[in-house]
Amino acid sequence: MKLLKRELSRILGEKVVNIRIYKKGNINKGYKVKTEDKLFLFRISHDYLSKNLYWTEASAYMEIQETKTIKTPEIVFVGSHNNRVLIILEYIQPSKPTSNSFRDIAHSLAQLHSVQKEKAGWKMDNFICGLEQINNFDDSWSNFFLHKRLFFQLEMALNANLLSVKEIPIFEVIESFVYSNLFNAQPVILHGNLWSHNVQFASNGNPYFYNPAISYGHHEVDIAMTDLFNKFNHIFYDTYFDIIPKENGFEVRKDIYQLYFLLVHLNLFGLPYKQRVMQFFKRYFN
Repeated sequence: MKLLKRELSRILGEKVVNIRIYKKGNINKGYKVKTEDKLFLFRISHDYLSKNLYWTEASAYMEIQETKTIKTPEIVFVGSHNNRVLIILEYIQPSKPTSNSFRDIAHSLAQLHSVQKEKAGWKMDNFICGLEQINNFDDSWSNFFLHKRLFFQLEMALNANLLSVKEIPIFEVIESFVYSNLFNAQPVILHGNLWSHNVQFASNGNPYFYNPAISYGHHEVDIAMTDLFNKFNHIFYDTYFDIIPKENGFEVRKDIYQLYFLLVHLNLFGLPYKQRVMQFFKRYFN
């Protein structure tokens, strides 16, 4: 730890007086670093996977910041140290949301979702909660989502024996269902991992967004994720849909998009999430 303090002091240009665990993540612990007059968030890679994760995370923050829409923490440093990768972010003092905070989230997110691209995907593969996301660009959003998201996670679950071929419809049936319910939506920039734990409110009530898993795709993907775990305040949805109204078929598409996130959690955390995955298949294929 002394060597790490010394290296962080060199990088930050200030003496580090304290390092303590701030948050236990799925891949690596997060640390709060205190200098004589500032605080920072810091993570360090321990394997090849998390090395790549931090580089792509930094690229995601930078691309989002270029949009000048949602707020994200500033990247203080990302780079190599002793064959590992460090990422250091500014520390935002957390606070409780104000009455306007969820309106601010909705307005900021709607602005983010106005940033368009011709194709679905992203410039590099990245990660969601430590699991790889394939982002090769595709002219068709429905084709991208089916193959780069749903089938990728389904195959992972099958290979890990978390699901069996007898428990799910054959891929051709799933393909037909997805194509009949998704349309080739205009790809916009997505946060990609948007749930309540990845939004933090600053002391002035402003929302800051963390842990992006960005790509360009259908804006409803982000909305579906917000509605899956620890649903956002109703003010958020009312405000967002006033700006970007729901389109016909939203509820079914929301379930399809949520299936992706449920499969991610099944592959990460195992059988506790299997029941919710199976509920989707029973609802639409029985």
